Amino acid sequence: MTYDKTYFPYPSTDTIKKFFIITNQGKKIRFGAKSYDHFTEGHLDEEIKQRYLNRHKKREKWEDPNTAGYWSAKFLWFYPTYKEAYAKIKEVLLKKGYIAEEQYKKYIWKG
Repeated sequence: MTYDKTYFPYPSTDTIKKFFIITNQGKKIRFGAKSYDHFTEGHLDEEIKQRYLNRHKKREKWEDPNTAGYWSAKFLWFYPTYKEAYAKIKEVLLKKGYIAEEQYKKYIWKG
């Protein structure tokens, strides 16, 4: 399988992480431990979500889409659905120049 979309969450085939993305530099960023539940299309428990965010906010780079922390927070914890999460992430990626307008229109989460 080829992974030609950058900054697009692909399901992971390894036994440890749920998803991965490919950066513009070709680096694979794995995120989301398979052994843990998460908010997005998971438990949807706001209290658990807040505990996760509070626990991780000091050490994660939530504004850098080249980090696993960014993708874990934004894709797995901020929004109730993957579709909504990726739509919001795409807006930021376009605005910050990580993806082009063509990618923005073409990349759609179908999950």
